[in-house]
Amino acid sequence: AEVNAIGRCARRGLPTEGCTAYITMPPCKKCLGVLVASGVRRIVARKAFCEQDARELLPPLQRLGIPFVVVGDTEERRATLERLAAKRKRTAEEEEGAQREAPSRAG
Repeated sequence: AEVNAIGRCARRGLPTEGCTAYITMPPCKKCLGVLVASGVRRIVARKAFCEQDARELLPPLQRLGIPFVVVGDTEERRATLERLAAKRKRTAEEEEGAQREAPSRAG
């Protein structure tokens, strides 16, 4: 996703030097290299690197002065996700019940 975003910026003539990249998951090694090479100066993600990737990828970022910031879910977002999951479950249960109650057309 990061490579696509940087490529899209390049095609549209949008500079990435000094920008902040907002991403959902921590980047893989390849994507991190693309972000750094494109001039991104701050990376914000919703999840932290796994322990192994943190040991390998965070030190180079620190040496380059590029902060990797983890911003977790807000309480409001968590509540919204829980509400959507409950609604989806209810809908699936209702559909399942309707299928059981429908008369069989086999015959």
